[in-house]
Amino acid sequence: MTIPLCENCTKGYRLAGDPSGEMVTLGSFKTYFRKSASSTESEPSKKAIVLFTDAFGLTMPNIQLIGDSLGQSLDVDVYVPDMFEGKPPLRHEDLVPFTPDQPGVTLSIKQKLDWAWTMLKNLPGIFMYRPDVVRKRAEAFIKALKEEKHYDRIGAAGYCLGGALYLVFD
Repeated sequence: MTIPLCENCTKGYRLAGDPSGEMVTLGSFKTYFRKSASSTESEPSKKAIVLFTDAFGLTMPNIQLIGDSLGQSLDVDVYVPDMFEGKPPLRHEDLVPFTPDQPGVTLSIKQKLDWAWTMLKNLPGIFMYRPDVVRKRAEAFIKALKEEKHYDRIGAAGYCLGGALYLVFD
């Protein structure tokens, strides 16, 4: 059994820089928000991107930095919602012992048992934020965004678990 994660998924590789946005509340969601550079009080942006996180949520600044980069290059408002209410189902530190240094390396029996134990300990969080639940939360976030901000266009992107959430857009 191998786990298809790259080494940086679990080592917590940190992108250079500091996020330039801020945490705000939209509906009932805490979300990272980066305002479009051309947006003003009298002329707010008419376009936005929602960037959905992986199972690690907003615990690392990388997803915020990616949002900053998207917002800057596309000149749009960017939202990175916390789909896990501050308690993501997994912590990258939990997976470090199970990530081989190179692809194709098989885990030992002990590593497999340790991995199973780690997943078992994280089962309540994994169950609490299973894809169906997170999808419903994503739908609620999109509804709140549309109702509160009235953008002409909203796009979405995501990574890992968040990659499937853009499908909630109609």
